[in-house]
Formats: sequence, C-alpha cells, structure tokens
Amino acid sequence: MIKNANIGVVLVTFNRLEKLKKTLESYAEQTLYPQYIIVVNNASNDGTTDFLAEWENEASPYKRIVINLSHNLGGSGGYYAGEKEAIKLSASWIMVADDDAYPSADYIEGMDSFIQSYIGGRLAAVCGSVVEKGSYALWHRRFKRKGFSLEYSEVTRPEDYQKKDFEVSYISYVGPVMNKVALQEVGLVDKDFFIWNDDIEHMQRLGKYGKMFCVPRYELHHDVDSQNSALSWKSYYGLRNNLVLLKRYFPLRFLIVLSLLTAKAILCPLKGKCLQEMRLRLTAIKDGLVGNLGIHPVYKPGWSLKKSV
Repeated sequence: MIKNANIGVVLVTFNRLEKLKKTLESYAEQTLYPQYIIVVNNASNDGTTDFLAEWENEASPYKRIVINLSHNLGGSGGYYAGEKEAIKLSASWIMVADDDAYPSADYIEGMDSFIQSYIGGRLAAVCGSVVEKGSYALWHRRFKRKGFSLEYSEVTRPEDYQKKDFEVSYISYVGPVMNKVALQEVGLVDKDFFIWNDDIEHMQRLGKYGKMFCVPRYELHHDVDSQNSALSWKSYYGLRNNLVLLKRYFPLRFLIVLSLLTAKAILCPLKGKCLQEMRLRLTAIKDGLVGNLGIHPVYKPGWSLKKSV
C-alpha cells in the first residue's frame, strides 16, 4: 500500500532541464512519498515545458502539478506562485527546494517523522542538512544573533551536524518544510525580491510563529556550480535586497550599512573600478533605500559587467 506524508513539495525551475530531471527522480525514489509535487516553470526555453507536459500526466503515487509562468519571475516570484497554489491543497506542510537540490531517499520520511514526534510547542519549519561538493554547506542554516546587524545570523558549525537535531533561526530555501498554518499567519515569500534574501526575509517572519529545527541526518545534495565573483546582475539584487531586509527589521544597522555601501560605491573609480560598477552599486542602494523591488529593467538575468563595458 502506498503511503504519503502530510507534506507537499514546491520546486522552481528555469533552464536547467537535466538537473530538474535528476531532482524529480530523487523524489520518485523517496521511502515516503509527498502528497504532491508542484513544479513552477519560470518560462524556460530549453525543452523544460515539453518535458513537464509529459511528466505531469505520468502515473504517479503523488499528485503532479505544473505551473508554466509566461515570463521569468525569478526564484521569489516562482516560489510565491507555487506556495499560493500549495496553500489551497490538503497537505499541512509545504517543502520548497531548488531544481538542483536532490533529497536523500529518506528525506520526506525523516521530516514527517520529526513533525509527528515534535512536542515542543508551535513548530514553524523543519529541514535537513545541505551538502555541496561533498561537505556540509553550513551557511544554509543559521542561528540568530542579538544586535542590529545584517550579520544577525551566524552560520552553523560542523559540530552541530553531529547532533540528532538542533534549533535554527534561518533556513535557506533549500529544503525547508514549512507549516501551512504558519504561512497563512505570516504570509508567503515576498515575490518582489526576485532572487536572494527572499528566504531569509521569510524566515524572519516565520520565526515569529514558532520554532525551526534542523535534523542533519537527512540530506539534500545541492548541485551548485562554481561561484563567480565577478560583478553581475545577481550582485544588484544581493545589494538591494540586503538593504531592504535591514530596513524592515534592523533599522539602526541599516543606517550604518547604507553609509558604508554608499562610500564604497563612490570610491569605485578611485580604486580603478569602472563607472558601470559604481552605477550598479548606487542603483542598488537607491532602490533598497526607497523600496523599489521586482526585476530591474537593466539588471536582468544574464547582465554582466563584461557584457556592458
């Protein structure tokens, strides 16, 4: 007899068909199936749409739902669309993850077991550990610090992953299983962040509902590419969204960081950096200051400093 956990899954994908296939296969191999998987297709043009049309109609022990967006809304917009649909469905818990995060075969079962056995009051979310390139990616799960800093969180430590479970304050959007009641109370992810820091902002709100835990024995293998330190479109959203996050929750630190980032931007030419970099930084600062969110008309996916020079 097929059993399903009281958990649904939301995945967002954009032009990573081969990784998406591997991800979906990992959910098909779970020891305990989710109730459903929602795949939000962020207007991919690499064959993903055709693949998902077939995948959605295949026989399956869980419901398969595909949401094809007309244009790329970024990770934030994609997750918002998926969560909005998931709220309507029967599962009491909603898991979100990237299209390049492969859960271990017992991940859903492990999350379900923790939820069912938890007796510590209101539980907002639970997650497993994230493994990147063979090692725990510590920054995906964080503790809260006291103070008014963007570094209000500190990354988890290797020794934490030797524990049966441990409480956390922030969980990246790589594998958290969130309480639907909590989502209904504090709201869904902020779709206007586009990318980056949307998950941290969301966890800031979820933490007001209840506690969050990591159960490290259950893993997600995050198939990330090597990070490129060059200035790109992502740099704009990282700077802007950091400021928005600080302004909302840590106003004193916001003023300090705003001053430091502005000085750094203005000094770009003096450090031998081009005017394009200064313009990106100042634009991000201005938009973070006044709260201009969404996709920027210049800094769209694919923009890079090299291409614009």
